[in-house]
Parts: sequence; structure tokens; C-alpha cells
Amino acid sequence: MDEDSDPRREFNDTGSCYGRCRNDAARTNSLQGEGSGDGYKQTTRELYREAALTPDPGLCCTSTPVWRPPDLVVPERMLEMNYGCGTTVHPRDLVGQPTVLYVGVGGGMELLQFAYFSRKPGGVVGIDPVAEMREASRTNLAEAAARNPWLREEFVTLLDADAPDLSLADGSVDVAAQNCLFNIFEEDDLRQALAEVYRVLRPRGRCVCREP
Repeated sequence: MDEDSDPRREFNDTGSCYGRCRNDAARTNSLQGEGSGDGYKQTTRELYREAALTPDPGLCCTSTPVWRPPDLVVPERMLEMNYGCGTTVHPRDLVGQPTVLYVGVGGGMELLQFAYFSRKPGGVVGIDPVAEMREASRTNLAEAAARNPWLREEFVTLLDADAPDLSLADGSVDVAAQNCLFNIFEEDDLRQALAEVYRVLRPRGRCVCREP
């Protein structure tokens, strides 16, 4: 393939989003003092519940270029709900139709992008504890399926779970990714979340974290 025509070149630019993601993290962390223990996680869930019901394009780092490979159409609402810090996974990590775990689904845009490469039933698993966000992602993916003939409903599975308890079998995914989520965790929760990621990865699997 000619390098200039390789769609994977479109995925390389993650941009600089330090300031906006730090602001989002600070917005969440500033409320942690209102409670203790799991209180900050509940605050985060409420933040993203609201963002699922009413798209907030300025919530996090959404200014970087969107993947534009051939035959991939991203619905406008997905773009508005792209609550992440750049693009998480490089296409070189998506060769060979891997099974991809994505923690924190947002509006489903990265799920769609991963499905573009995996193209198999159960090839992409999205984890999110916020019911409204899972439903928004499901709705957006249905719209994407209507605009992308290659996309099938069974390519993406959405599960009610959270980073510290992924509810997946050991060694069940090839790539585990999260985008601008783990930076809000307190130390004990972060250690547990990372332990869960490595538990579900297959041997020689890849963990990809996109943080400011």
C-alpha cells in the first residue's frame, strides 16, 4: 500500500490536550472534599450522566483530529460526545482483528473506531458504570450502523461494570484502553483498576492509557 494512501496515517496525531483534561480532572477532584471513600466516584458518575443526557463538547479534550479512514462515517452526536484526550490506540495495535476492551465508553466514537479494525462479533467490549452513558453510546452506534454498511450490532458489546471490577474473564482481551479516566482515581482505586486491566489481558496483550 502506498504510504500516503494508508488510512492508518490519519490516526497518528493525538494533539496537545494537557490543559483541558487537567481542567476536567480538577473539576471532578475539587468536589471530592464533599464526601469520603467512594464519594468522588459518585460525583464523577453524576458528571458523566449529565454529559450523556446533554452532550457537552467542551467537557474534555476534543479538539484533536478525528480518524478519517475510508468507509468510516462518524455521526455528529458522537463527535459532540467525544469525552477523551486525543485518540487512545494507534492502528498498529489493532492489526490482526484483536479483541479490544475500552473502559469508559463516552459517546461510542472510539468503540466505532476500534470496531472498524476488529470487525468481528464481540470484538469490542465497552465498560461503563453509567447507564445513561451506555444508552447514549448504544443509540449513537445504531446511528453509525445505519451510515456504515460494514458495522454490525454484534461487533460491540456494552457492559455495566467499572474499572476496579471489569467483570471479564482472565486473559480475554488483546488490547485494553482507557482515555482520560484513570487520572481521577485515588491511589488505591488506581492500583486496583490497573490490576484488573492486566488480569483481563492475554499474554503479550497491550494496555494503552491516554492521560494528560
